[in-house]
Amino acid sequence: MLESTLKPNKLRARSIAKKLLEKVGINNPPVKLSPIIRNLELIATPFNKETFKNKGISAFVDLENYILAYNNSDPTVRKRFSVAHEIGHLLLGHAGQRDIFNLESRDPCEVEANIFAAELLIPYDWIKKDLASPQANIKNLASKYWVSEVAMGWRIYKSDALLI
Repeated sequence: MLESTLKPNKLRARSIAKKLLEKVGINNPPVKLSPIIRNLELIATPFNKETFKNKGISAFVDLENYILAYNNSDPTVRKRFSVAHEIGHLLLGHAGQRDIFNLESRDPCEVEANIFAAELLIPYDWIKKDLASPQANIKNLASKYWVSEVAMGWRIYKSDALLI
């Protein structure tokens, strides 16, 4: 597959997420996704896990109708990351159906969407400041940013901003 030979554009993904936060006027955690969804003129709608039984789909964007659908059965933190990930696909110009969300995917479009989602929900500049606090730990930071501990750990690890 040609895609697997391409490299993800990490800086572009981060830049687009950062610009979106600035455009919507969000400057502290937790990032609320509803103003972003409104700004992008998307229609957000939940679906039941039975709709896509055994397909592992957490969220998707219907580009034709500008509908962002998310699995209402997922935990809130999962829904938030999945929605941010799909917004990333939309703004990064990844047309068509993508593989399911997977933090370990090597598909360049999936990697870019994951980086976008992490930057949108846990902006590097914010988390860098928070990590300077002696009380900083993954559990507290995950709660502050409304993300899972796994997502927070991944963000810190991938940011090279490790807790000391």
